[in-house]
Amino acid sequence: GQSYQKYDSFDTSYPIRITWCSATDDCTYKVIIRTPLKILYETSTNNKTIEIPAYTIPAGTAYVYLQIQQQKSYGDILFEDADYYSVSVFTTGNISFNVQ
Repeated sequence: GQSYQKYDSFDTSYPIRITWCSATDDCTYKVIIRTPLKILYETSTNNKTIEIPAYTIPAGTAYVYLQIQQQKSYGDILFEDADYYSVSVFTTGNISFNVQ
């Protein structure tokens, strides 16, 4: 594949693979691709890689943003095995790019 960095422009007639690093394991990630006006793609995963299908982002779209939200849960949501439950959430800043 080809690597792209912030503000790079690329062709979306191919699937787009996004990979990231995390300092914490066993997390859930919510990945959002959006413009200032609407969400183009949204998914949740336990992996640190997703693949966005080809043509998900319309050609010629400017001001596209990628945001990744990391969620880590602790304790027991049903309070059966532990007497506490908490969630830690970290959200990246918006990573901007344009589409050819």
